[in-house]
Amino acid sequence: MYPSVWYRFYKAPFNGDEPNYFDLQNQHWCVELEQKFPEIEMEVNNFIQQQSFQFKNYRFHLSDGKPQWQTFPLMSWGYIHSKNRFLLPKTWAIFEKIRGLSSISISRLVAGASIPGHHGDTNAVYRCHYGIQIPGGQPHCVFVVENEERAWKQGKILAFCDARFHYAKNETLQDRYVILFDVVREPFIANYYSICSKIIATHVLHALDAKFGFYENAPLRLLKFLVFTISIPTQLFLRLQHAVKRS
Repeated sequence: MYPSVWYRFYKAPFNGDEPNYFDLQNQHWCVELEQKFPEIEMEVNNFIQQQSFQFKNYRFHLSDGKPQWQTFPLMSWGYIHSKNRFLLPKTWAIFEKIRGLSSISISRLVAGASIPGHHGDTNAVYRCHYGIQIPGGQPHCVFVVENEERAWKQGKILAFCDARFHYAKNETLQDRYVILFDVVREPFIANYYSICSKIIATHVLHALDAKFGFYENAPLRLLKFLVFTISIPTQLFLRLQHAVKRS
């Protein structure tokens, strides 16, 4: 029996039976990514050294106005950042072959910073961290899902269930860099565009909520209607963009 898709935006607590962490060593793309680490590492490190100014604060995770989690996106929930992907052509060429790839970005966790505990957008993806620059190990530079703590490793993929409560900390004196990417899981792959467009719609609504403050008191029926309304044209756009990319 396939699991159902859970969306954080709909306020219901997550009660799925997905594990905290996924073992993806049977996935051919995981093996390939780890084999190609030297060329990916070289390109990403060159980008970090030359264009680190392009990293932007991730809007949901700031503390006292100070940058903590910063990203440079190549794809966000199916939306391809066309200009950005050309700045990392080798990395993009390797990752874009992954069936179900929905997001990919270079992710910086600033030295001495932490990401507050939170639930992600959905259980429909493998959320993966691919280690690029890891300045330390346990207990100073770690990732925690529920109460299960793990350390990142250079050239290795740490995959977890984004719907579960998780947080990260970097108590070292250097920034931590990973490639953060999402792959839609096999039970949900047929609904790839629906899932991506709904998540984009929830991000739009979160931005509107920051201005108008409607989310907390909004009934579930209204939230679902708003997501549906925004997701329909978004899904059409994503399908068109991907069709153009393939042609």
